[in-house]
Amino acid sequence: MHVVRLRVPDIYPKYNDLVYGSVGNPARRSLVFKHGEPAYEDPILLKSDGLPTYHLANVIDDHLMDITHVIRGVEWMPSTPKHLIIYKAFGWQPPLFAHVGLLLDENRQKLSKRNLDIDILKFKKDGIFPEALVNYVALLGWSHSLGTDFIPLKDLMQNFDLKFTKGNTILNLGKLNYLQRRYAAEYAKEDGANFQKMVDEVLACVEDTRKDRIDLDIIDGRDMKQYVAAVVRLDAKQYVSAKDFVLRNRFFFVPVEQTNPHSNGDFPDWKLNEEQDIRTMASVACQLKNVPLSNWTSSHLKEEATGIVDKICRTNYERHLPDGEKKHSPMSVKEATGLFNRWLRSSIMGGLPGPSMLDTMALLGREVTLGRLYGGGKYLSEGVHV
Repeated sequence: MHVVRLRVPDIYPKYNDLVYGSVGNPARRSLVFKHGEPAYEDPILLKSDGLPTYHLANVIDDHLMDITHVIRGVEWMPSTPKHLIIYKAFGWQPPLFAHVGLLLDENRQKLSKRNLDIDILKFKKDGIFPEALVNYVALLGWSHSLGTDFIPLKDLMQNFDLKFTKGNTILNLGKLNYLQRRYAAEYAKEDGANFQKMVDEVLACVEDTRKDRIDLDIIDGRDMKQYVAAVVRLDAKQYVSAKDFVLRNRFFFVPVEQTNPHSNGDFPDWKLNEEQDIRTMASVACQLKNVPLSNWTSSHLKEEATGIVDKICRTNYERHLPDGEKKHSPMSVKEATGLFNRWLRSSIMGGLPGPSMLDTMALLGREVTLGRLYGGGKYLSEGVHV
């Protein structure tokens, strides 16, 4: 039984790497056995069982497939001179080589196929858009000057080059989620097949996880798929997956539990002057009941909200100062708007983050919005110490 080895020169020739430039000349390494006689590293090409090693199989495979560029990790740079000698031995034109940094996890450990967290099937299961994933992978180690990391496939095809950074790259999945949200917003604008797929997945998730709790008063006879499409369109810029989207926007489908808008202490300790006509902001917000159903749109609600905030600003409030003293003064527009919007969000959305408050009210509809506003009034009186 015998093996076939590659006889390598004493000095490997230099080669040009598309990332690192001129590389070489590495001398052939000598191995010293126990008896002290030197032997040289002539790599095995065919093993004793007749099977080829990676070095031989790799070169032959690339040649037969007419590969013009080999882009691989820097860990393969030491093997490249051997591969070039094999190409020369066969009399073949070698491809161009570009060696890029390795991909590392957050612990700076090399990624491997044993790590299921980065398995491509997991990304598919999590609902990551193919275009977002391609965009994300293209950015790993790539140095570009486009001014944005949101680079759709057609733009990648026109602008991609081999200007990679010389070093390893740590995966930041936060960037992938950012790109996912950007593509979701674009799909919503296009209103095409990608958007319809988003809608179908959100609808399936709603029916699967919230079917028994769906508030039919919210749907109010509307076509469920069209209603879900409106919700997705409204908050598409925050879409990462159907499951997370439904959880974030659950107030569009199920009843909410109102929260105290002042429980986190973000607002100063105001007290309404008992001599004022307006006893609570809840009574101010009730002006919304004067908006007829025909005018229950985002634009009309904005006009109404502006008037409510203006009325708040014309009211003197008892302000509790840090030194214990009290001062009567009106709120600024910023203060009044913040307090009013905080109460709206706590009453209508259960204090959850979400899309535009007025757009949310318009989509929920007049009856549902007013019902939640009245239900949340008790917390306002607690928050401003009436």
